[in-house]
Amino acid sequence: PVIVIIGQSNGANYGKSYIFENKDNLNYNPIDDMCYELSEPVLGATGSFDSITSSIGKKIKSTKTVLFVNTSVGGSSISEWNELYVENLNVILKKVLDKNFLKTIIWIQGESEDHISSTKYYQNFLILKNLIFKDLKVKFQEVDFIITKSTHCGETDKSHLREMNRQRKLIKKQFSNVKLLETTDK
Repeated sequence: PVIVIIGQSNGANYGKSYIFENKDNLNYNPIDDMCYELSEPVLGATGSFDSITSSIGKKIKSTKTVLFVNTSVGGSSISEWNELYVENLNVILKKVLDKNFLKTIIWIQGESEDHISSTKYYQNFLILKNLIFKDLKVKFQEVDFIITKSTHCGETDKSHLREMNRQRKLIKKQFSNVKLLETTDK
């Protein structure tokens, strides 16, 4: 089984984790096309601190080794994913899914959105999902797709967060395989 973690900060090695390795599972490194024991900072993501990948790996109850693919980019918006990053993820998935199956995608993103982009979040999500699954043998509806909630510290105007949460609920309503989570800060 493959679990993909994409998005920004908490997935992109810009946080602090209490779990630094998970030797029961693997981490795919897109730079050398190799797999390694899962540890922090996770290979494939942009930052140099920790992500939540090893913590997720430790919580999984499975008799099979899980392969994690994490291409998270700190500070990225959903439109940047559509323009700059998702094509690379699609290429990686075509390689990895040749001998493995996609179980779950965890989308950790939203802090980089603003008032304008939050009103287009639903539309951008439709583009994102189509680009991720372009020419893959697996279909979007066959995969658990988890969307986390965003946090902003110290901001007084949170109307764009309310709008993004409204649009996330529209996504969940449209697709039965989408699950919404609270924040991943803790």
